[in-house]
Amino acid sequence: MTPQNAVDPTLSLEEVTDPRILARIYRLRVEAWRTKLDLAADVTEWRDSFESDARHWAFFDGERPVAAARLTISRTLADVPDAAVYEGILPAALPGPIASLTRLVVHPQYRGRGLARPLDEVRIAAAEAARCSCVIGATHEPRRVLQLQAQGFEVFAPRSSYESGIVAGTLPNAIIVLRLPHSSLGSKP
Repeated sequence: MTPQNAVDPTLSLEEVTDPRILARIYRLRVEAWRTKLDLAADVTEWRDSFESDARHWAFFDGERPVAAARLTISRTLADVPDAAVYEGILPAALPGPIASLTRLVVHPQYRGRGLARPLDEVRIAAAEAARCSCVIGATHEPRRVLQLQAQGFEVFAPRSSYESGIVAGTLPNAIIVLRLPHSSLGSKP
């Protein structure tokens, strides 16, 4: 019997650079988010201006991407995806480079298989290799907050302390920060 959060060994985790596969990931985002968000019927893919400069990873079941995540590296907090979410929570002068965890999605049929953590780990390792000062993110899912805390992230700003919204008007429950080993950051940004 496989432990509940063990990754299925038939799935492969790969970095994605091929535009055709990235297009499939943009469609996977919509398919995964439709179960949680009220997306318009004509929305068939989800991509933004950060895609071409970001790094992407995906779990594949054969040729099919079934989970994916993105890492962006920015010089300043104002340059990260969804920057407005962090305003007034994290200092605008947060030292760069800053890694941002975004666009984690898991196909509904593959949820609960432990795919988020390896996607986080590969992105954190890439941020460390790029000598980022920290890794940040925002989430509106309480379970995800707990997953990230278990990986060493600190939680900033619970929902009630700010008003910025992200995807489709949902509010993040938490802003998360992970200080990387070589970081010059103090105790809290």
